[in-house]
Amino acid sequence: MKSGEYTKPLECKISAKPAVLASGGKEGFVQSEDYRGEMVFAAHRYVPLIPGNGWGMVVKIDKREVFAQLNKNMIFVLKISIIGIAIVLGCSFLVANRLSRSVRKLKDTTALVKKYGNLSVRAVVNSRDEIGALSIAFNEMIERIDQTQKELQNHRDNLEEMVVKRTSELDSTNKKLEDEIEKKKLAHQILENAEKLAHMGSWNYDIHNDRLECSDEVYNIFGIDKESFSFKYQSYLDFVHPDDREFVDRSINKAMDQSTKYDYDEIFRVVNASGTERILRSKAKVTFDVSGKPVEMCGTLQDVTELTQAENELHKLSQAVEQSPVSIIITDKIGNIEYVNPKFTKITGYIREEVIGKNPRILKSGEKSPDEYKELWKAITAGKEWKGNFHNRRKSGELYWENALISSLKNKHGEITHFIGIKEDITEQKTIENKLRISYKMATLGRLASGIFHEVLNPVNIISSHVQLLLMEAEKGSTTEEDLKSIQEEIKRIVDISDGLLRFSRKGTSDSEKTEMNDLLERTISIVEPDMKLNNIGFDRKFDDNLLPIIASKDRLRQVFLNLINNARDAMPEGGAITVSTENIEQGEVPFVRIEIKDTGDGIDKDKINLIFNPFFTTKTEGKGTGLGLSTSYDIIENHGGVMSVDTEVGKGTTFTIDLPVKY
Repeated sequence: MKSGEYTKPLECKISAKPAVLASGGKEGFVQSEDYRGEMVFAAHRYVPLIPGNGWGMVVKIDKREVFAQLNKNMIFVLKISIIGIAIVLGCSFLVANRLSRSVRKLKDTTALVKKYGNLSVRAVVNSRDEIGALSIAFNEMIERIDQTQKELQNHRDNLEEMVVKRTSELDSTNKKLEDEIEKKKLAHQILENAEKLAHMGSWNYDIHNDRLECSDEVYNIFGIDKESFSFKYQSYLDFVHPDDREFVDRSINKAMDQSTKYDYDEIFRVVNASGTERILRSKAKVTFDVSGKPVEMCGTLQDVTELTQAENELHKLSQAVEQSPVSIIITDKIGNIEYVNPKFTKITGYIREEVIGKNPRILKSGEKSPDEYKELWKAITAGKEWKGNFHNRRKSGELYWENALISSLKNKHGEITHFIGIKEDITEQKTIENKLRISYKMATLGRLASGIFHEVLNPVNIISSHVQLLLMEAEKGSTTEEDLKSIQEEIKRIVDISDGLLRFSRKGTSDSEKTEMNDLLERTISIVEPDMKLNNIGFDRKFDDNLLPIIASKDRLRQVFLNLINNARDAMPEGGAITVSTENIEQGEVPFVRIEIKDTGDGIDKDKINLIFNPFFTTKTEGKGTGLGLSTSYDIIENHGGVMSVDTEVGKGTTFTIDLPVKY
């Protein structure tokens, strides 16, 4: 077989002896036992030498020999492979462990970022392999995220700042808009309120289209609903009072004539929707076009009913002042006379022209001290009222008494502009009071006499009895008898004097007459008030101006009031106040007048309250009372069909209440 010639691969089989096969002319590769019984690999081939004859060639090698080196190599390779696998496994473990540790650290880092959002943490880079590259990429990603978040935060902060700023600007703008709206609303409301307060509305008349537009107050004045009524000229005239309608129509047409140059300003009557008559004042201006034709008329309409009534009332008041039964004088703020009414001239004797511009001191009599005038001026310049009496001099030189009330007049700013004095001629009242004061003193003397009578009569009677006994024993014609008779005469004189004083103390008519209780109380108080002031005791009057008159004995009631007032004085040795009040009441549908006299004194003990109306019982110290005053007063009230009661509290004062029936 030549070199390079293609040959079919030998098949190695366990077969018969290769030599036999070669001799048989066969060629091949076999595995068989040789003569030694060893397994061999043999190649056999037949080699012809001459035709029909040749050699059988066999080449063999022991199988064991063939595989000995292979087995050796295989063992070596196996050892090398095991060592390599061990090395690979070791390296793989180390690499895997290193890789897993880096991965775990990276995982923990991502967990921190995920759980807490902490972008400040970073993955540790220990190698430059894929894990290291991944860690670096992760760190870069976190950096970018952190940076992006910061940028977003900055943008958000800026955006929030812009939003806050813009919101503030919007709020400010809205506030300004709201303020403007509120101002307009307020202005509109003020206008409406002003119209309501002034009862004045506005209107605009479109002459060409006969359309009359009015503010709400115009509708209010006419008492109609704005939504259901539309004004036109004729409907407006229909509200005008029939007696004034022609006059109003004529005045409006006159104003529409440009040649008249007439400014419409009229007062007239209307009858509103409810049928009530009102007085209105309307003022208007007319607008003309270039040709002189009226195109528009606008104006105001004011309800002046109350104002007109007030003017009428003012006129009445003026007349009342002029015709007043009391003297009225008005001065400027420095005291110069600007006005006096006719009563002033009648009382003083001065005519108006004689006193205008002069000071009221022209009436001074000189009896009132300069200090009193200073106190008066101080009070009225401070805006207070001054009340008191003047003993002035008329033009004729005659003296007269005046009860005066002087106060200030102020403008709308509260500034004093004038002073007004209202004076009543009380000369006659003073005369009566002097008589009453004398009567009061006599009554006091009578009470003293009554006390003396009851206190002295008993010992005088005892003395008289003893004198009579001594006279019976005395010798007739002796000096002793004469002396005893003289004593007896003096005793009789004492009894007569005491009896006369007692009768005097009970003097007074019991005739009943119509009695104005407020007037009687005032006159009674005026008697004792000067003396009370010396004891630092003042009076507080609370009289019902509508008090009903009663039928009573003025003298008897005056005695009751004086008793109660004197008792109140004695209960306030350190001074205090006595309140005298009156009112109308009803008891079982029967009208009564109630009088209360209340002091701020010591009060009365409860264990004595039931005894105070008993004769000869007194709460005063010895020598200060006879104990007859309250019992006498109680009897007088009872005789008038009235009731007298007392309410007291120790340390706070006592109140005596008198209820008298109203009899006509």
